[in-house]
Amino acid sequence: MGAESVILTVTGVFFGTAAGTVPFTVVRTDAVLPDQFFGIRLAMVVVSAAATPGATPWTARQVLRTPAVSAVGSAAQAA
Repeated sequence: MGAESVILTVTGVFFGTAAGTVPFTVVRTDAVLPDQFFGIRLAMVVVSAAATPGATPWTARQVLRTPAVSAVGSAAQAA
């Protein structure tokens, strides 16, 4: 879970920057990177680094609460 949340955070920061910050800056200022890039990027990294690993254990606990055999068995009986 920990490794997955780190990979997800790094991937999200990279692609979020590429898909959001760069096109917005090109349209608004005709530059590729914004002048305040360091502050924006730092804020984005801090928020994502706090949110992703923080949400991972709760989600995993919710999913793993029901044993896999019970979940598949109840789904097979319903069909």
